[in-house]
Amino acid sequence: MPAASSTTAEHAEREPVVERLVGRRADGDPHPRLKAILDRWRVEAGQEKLPVDVFGLASLRGIRVEKVESSDWEGRVYVDPRGRPIIEVNGRHALARQRFTVAHELAHTAFPGFTSDRRYRVDGDLADAAFARNRSEEERLCDWGAGMLLMPDDLIWSYRADQGLRAIEKLARDAKVSLEAAANRLIEASRKPAVFLVLEDDGSDLRVRYAKVQDLSLFVPRAFRVHDSSVFRHAARTGARERDTGSLPGRSRRLFHIEAKSYPVGRGAAAGERVLAVAFPASR
Repeated sequence: MPAASSTTAEHAEREPVVERLVGRRADGDPHPRLKAILDRWRVEAGQEKLPVDVFGLASLRGIRVEKVESSDWEGRVYVDPRGRPIIEVNGRHALARQRFTVAHELAHTAFPGFTSDRRYRVDGDLADAAFARNRSEEERLCDWGAGMLLMPDDLIWSYRADQGLRAIEKLARDAKVSLEAAANRLIEASRKPAVFLVLEDDGSDLRVRYAKVQDLSLFVPRAFRVHDSSVFRHAARTGARERDTGSLPGRSRRLFHIEAKSYPVGRGAAAGERVLAVAFPASR
């Protein structure tokens, strides 16, 4: 008997809830189905401009959103004893972060059987978890769906990753999302090869937190220490928008046009700086 294809093997290991979402799709890809559901909800609610009102959308879907005080999770969604879906969001977080959390939890309710199964989902730090390798397929799909709901294709066509950090900043303002959410969405939608990098100062070194790579065979290792003479370190020192042509963190020596800038993150005692950068392959 011939060996099963990788696609068949992947589908064999698929979570039942995702399998129900895919249904009889020949390609087995859940993304178009989830996007169609979320787009339909948004259009039916008359949400045809930025920012998308996810709190209002949840209300129209019969879902109550409650802000609660918590220090150990982002949000959760569940069905109460009366059969009513409820989303709880961490009220301590900034509005942009709350909006992404609500969008993420809304995406959970798009999966068939959510109400009847009485499923309960608690989500921790979505920003950190988004790049964890052990994330379930449903969670990864809900992250993706949140970005699509807050920044749908038909409302962000005029924003392009190759316009650099200014386009990312503008989309973040217009869509009322975080800079990272805006950047990840534009990089994903880019028709040109592109990379988005997030770097953090660990107190002594500037290191890669994560990188999102679009249409390139490239590996940027997490926690990689960048050189003191790099454009990333220069941006961290000056606080200004810095540009250079060079290689990205890691072993690849391929040249990129890089734009980097340091941005404040957090509040109070947790306040700090994070360097965001976009990179595009330089012509050979």
